Amino acid sequence: MPKFNTREEYEQWKKDKLKNNLEKFQQPEEAQESEKEKIDSPLTSLPPQSSQPVATVIELRPIGELFKESWELFKSRFVTLIALYLLSIVFLFVLIGIFAGIGYLLSTLFPENKNAVIAASIFTGMIPGFIAMFWVFAAFTFAVVDETLGIREAIGKGWQRVGSFMWLVSLLGFIVTGGFLLLVIPGVIFLVWFVFAQFIIASEDEKGMNAILKSKEYVRERWFDIFLRLFVIWLVSAILGIVPLIGPILSLLFFPFTMIFICLIYLDLKAIKGEGFIYPHSSGEKFKWIGIGALGYIVLPLLIIGILGASLTIPLLMLKGMRNF
Repeated sequence: MPKFNTREEYEQWKKDKLKNNLEKFQQPEEAQESEKEKIDSPLTSLPPQSSQPVATVIELRPIGELFKESWELFKSRFVTLIALYLLSIVFLFVLIGIFAGIGYLLSTLFPENKNAVIAASIFTGMIPGFIAMFWVFAAFTFAVVDETLGIREAIGKGWQRVGSFMWLVSLLGFIVTGGFLLLVIPGVIFLVWFVFAQFIIASEDEKGMNAILKSKEYVRERWFDIFLRLFVIWLVSAILGIVPLIGPILSLLFFPFTMIFICLIYLDLKAIKGEGFIYPHSSGEKFKWIGIGALGYIVLPLLIIGILGASLTIPLLMLKGMRNF
C-alpha cells in the first residue's frame, strides 16, 4: 500500500481502487452479453457490406435472353467488331497475294521452274499472313470480351497475345480434330468443353493447355446446357449461310454476333464458378489430352486399313471356296 500525506489522498486512492476492481469484475459479464447479442442478432450472419457489385448470376441465362443481350452488344459494337474481323481476313489474303505476285515476277527469271517458284512464294507468304491474321483475330477476341476497347487498343492487346493465340489454335485444332477422327462424337464433346479457351486467354491471362483445361472445368456439370445453346447459335448461322446469293455475306456479318453470344455464356460460367477456383492442369493432365488427340490420327488409318483388308479378304475367301467346290 502506498503512503498518504492526508486523509483525502487515502480516500481517493480507495475510491479508485474499488472502481478498478468493479470494472474487472463486470468486464467478463459484459463481454458475455455482447457475444450473446451477436449470436442472437440475425445481422451477424450477413456478409459485410461492400462497394463492389455483387454477382447475382446463379444459372446460365436462357437462350432468348442471350439472343437479346447479344443483339444489343452487337449493335453497339458493330463497327469495331466487323472492322477487326474483316481485317483479320484481309491481312491474310493481301500478304499471300503480295508474295504470290513476287513469285510470279521471279518465275520470269526461271521459266523452267515457274510453278515451283510461285508455289514456294505463296507458301512463304502464308507465314506472315497467318501471323497477321492471328494478331487481328486476337484483337477481335479482346474487343468481344472487353466492350470498352476501341480498334487501336484491341490491336495493341492482340499483338501482346498473338503467340498465345497461335499456340492455342494449334493445340485445339490437333485435339478436336483427333476427337472427330474418333468417329465424330468425341470431337463434339471436346468442342463444347474447349470452346471458351480463347476468351480465357483474353480475360484471365491463361495460356495454351491451361486455358483449354480451364474451359473444360467451366463446362463441367453443365455440358448439355451449353451444348444446347451452342447448337442453337450454330444452327442459326448455318441457316443464314445457305440463303441464296447473300448467304456468305450474312455468315460474315453474323460471326461477331456468334462470338458475343458464346462470350456471354462464358461470362455466366465465370460468375457462377467464381474467382480462383482450382482445376487440374498438371503436366500429366496436359499430355493426356494431347495423347487423346493423337489417338484419333492413329485409330482412323487402322480402321481404314482394317475395312479395306476385310473388303478384299472376304471375296478372296469366297472365290477360294467356290474353287474347292
